[in-house]
Amino acid sequence: GTLFKSCMDVDAIEKLGGEPLQPWLKYIDAIHDKESLVSACATLSKHDMDNFFSWWISQNPHDATRKVFFLAQTGYSLPERTYYLEDSAEMKGHRDTLVRIASKFYAMVGYSQEEAERRANAILEFETKLAHITDDKEVSRKDHGKAVEWSKVEELMPYWPWKSWISQLASCAAPPDGSA
Repeated sequence: GTLFKSCMDVDAIEKLGGEPLQPWLKYIDAIHDKESLVSACATLSKHDMDNFFSWWISQNPHDATRKVFFLAQTGYSLPERTYYLEDSAEMKGHRDTLVRIASKFYAMVGYSQEEAERRANAILEFETKLAHITDDKEVSRKDHGKAVEWSKVEELMPYWPWKSWISQLASCAAPPDGSA
């Protein structure tokens, strides 16, 4: 009930504007190399903000007495990769809407209109590149629950420092906004 009430307190939300997001945006803006990107991905993930990967711990689908670590591709603002890759008018419309909404968001939190549009277009460009290298949803759905050794994960993505990312996921650290 408390969460619902806080989400419905439109006056408080309007009064705060983008202020609660500023520490997170500054944190993201401070990413300057691979190491800071890995740290940011881990920190964002620990606060339920999926980025390149979605992960969770749940019951093993093959052995109900065990828990397992699940890792899945993610990272899109739009529902899935065809929204970026399909050239239909409908999908172009979705991409235009993404840019329009992201631009509005950036403007609301204090960026100039020009910078807001630049950032929104950068999101679309990045996510389109990501769509080109990720598996189709049918392929990834068939792999759901399939046990994979870390060596295979490292083989599939050798450029990502998996051990560092996992270690940072497991560590406790204060988030950029000072919340618990």
